[in-house]
Order: sequence, then structure tokens, then C-alpha cells
Amino acid sequence: MAVSRASIPKEIKMAKKKKKKDNKKWIQKVNKSIKKRGTKGKCTPITKPGCKGRAKALAKTFKKMAKKRKRRKG
Repeated sequence: MAVSRASIPKEIKMAKKKKKKDNKKWIQKVNKSIKKRGTKGKCTPITKPGCKGRAKALAKTFKKMAKKRKRRKG
């Protein structure tokens, strides 16, 4: 199947738009998954032995977001 060069950028742009749309609600998806699996508080505190890998990275992200939110409120 041959794809013309003119159509490639358009397809890439569409893929990027879809990706941006998916990224806007990433935190809602994560929170839904945490509630579903019952893992809320798994990494509280972050030094807990069971807090490893992706869960630890997510906990650090949430911590950073909360810190920014508190700074804005004053």
C-alpha cells in the first residue's frame, strides 16, 4: 500500500490531536483505577516497602501537583 507524502503530515497531526485529547483526562482515569482496585493509600508514606515502581512515580506526581496547588492558594 503506497501512501502519498502529502497525506503523511495530516495523519501525524490527527494522531497527535488524539493523543493530546487522551492526555487531558489521564488523572481521572488513574483515580478511577485506584478506586476500582482499592489501592488508595498504597504509597502513603512513599517510603512504605510495598510502594515501588509505577505506583511510587504516581505518588510523587500527585505530591508535586498538591504542592503546586497549595502554593497557588497561598
